[in-house]
Amino acid sequence: MFHTLRSHRLAIVLILWLAFFLRLYQLDSQSLRGDEAATVFYAAFPVSELWELSRVTDPHPPLYYLMLHPWQWLVGEGAWVMRFAGVGASLLAVAVLYTLAQRTLRATTISLLAAGLLAVNPFQIWLAQDIRSYPFFTLLGLLSSGALWLAVSNQFTLHNTPPAHRAGAHKRHATRRQGHAARGTQASDTQHATRHLPCGSSLPASRFSLLASHLILWLTYIFLTVACFYIHYYTVFLIAGQGLFVLFNSQKFWDKKWLWLASQLAIGLMIIPGLGLAYNFMGQAAGGIDTIPTTVILRRASTALLTGFTIDDTWGLWISLLLAPVWLVGLVTLGRRDFSTGSFWALFFAIPVLGVIAFSINRPLFKERFLVQAQPALELLLAAGFLTIAGRRMANGEYPTGHRSANGEPIAQVSVSQRGSDIINNKSTDNIQHPTRNTQHATR
Repeated sequence: MFHTLRSHRLAIVLILWLAFFLRLYQLDSQSLRGDEAATVFYAAFPVSELWELSRVTDPHPPLYYLMLHPWQWLVGEGAWVMRFAGVGASLLAVAVLYTLAQRTLRATTISLLAAGLLAVNPFQIWLAQDIRSYPFFTLLGLLSSGALWLAVSNQFTLHNTPPAHRAGAHKRHATRRQGHAARGTQASDTQHATRHLPCGSSLPASRFSLLASHLILWLTYIFLTVACFYIHYYTVFLIAGQGLFVLFNSQKFWDKKWLWLASQLAIGLMIIPGLGLAYNFMGQAAGGIDTIPTTVILRRASTALLTGFTIDDTWGLWISLLLAPVWLVGLVTLGRRDFSTGSFWALFFAIPVLGVIAFSINRPLFKERFLVQAQPALELLLAAGFLTIAGRRMANGEYPTGHRSANGEPIAQVSVSQRGSDIINNKSTDNIQHPTRNTQHATR
């Protein structure tokens, strides 16, 4: 087990080093391009003028320029150092994708493969070496989605634990109290009062800290989502996908409904000023984008996410057609395994892509790079599809989400292959691990 964990850590470190090398390779081989030069120029504006810049001149939100302003002041305006900010954000996106995949799926194999695919993706490498906001657009989208997952999926209070857990806690508390009485332990009045508190009413300070942690998660989600919107206006499609995820799983997350509604209200109020700026994105300030046919939009969208601009469009189209069944298999696999995680990643990919495409029909609003926020989810679906087709386990000797014993220990292994569908559907107990039995066997 120790060696397996160490090998997994070594694998993600190697993936991150590979991603770093690919993004750093020939970083300053070209001089600043037109959009890059404009970005460097705008980032040097006084902070007080950046909002007005986005209102009357530049079609992008002001936060990216605000972030680059101190960076430019510290490191200068050279091509290498200015591009390095995007390299760092793109590298962090690979690490965050691995962490979020682990958190949602608890499957190291698929998490490593997804991170590896994102690390070597030509589109990601190209955007990382460009002084534009898209690496931060991708990173903040991942962080926002991860914060939402943590906020809706965590339970913080004993009140929300299963009755069996509460009964067990009561029994343990009674046993400890009887043991103290049998030994004749003398305690102070404070200790005595604390010891005899009912199990369901833990110390107020503890409850307050748990509640504070819960609220911090929601505030973090709000902050990251609003920041992502002020990096790029198309974050509205990510917000829509997150909302559908919560609604599709409303029964599971019903106890979080008021917190989620409050977060959506807060986000909506905070992005209203930015929506006013976004109007220019649809007008003359968005010059340089032509209206293109819907079929061309679909072809360019599918090829860019998989191959970037590295090969001919015709070959890119064939590659996208060949890989389409793979990510569709991955989508079905994750949905069969667990609806919550499956819908999380499916909507993370589908809604931003479909939103951009639908919004661009008969409008001059499409660029391939606008789809980049959905790319981490696509890589994860591809990873799940590849493992399914290869007949491999989603995790080598690991445990899936949702299969745990009464004391919270994982108790079952799940395969994503079709041959393991009975295990996925809990129709077989052959692979169920019994921690107690294993411990007794080791003792013998």
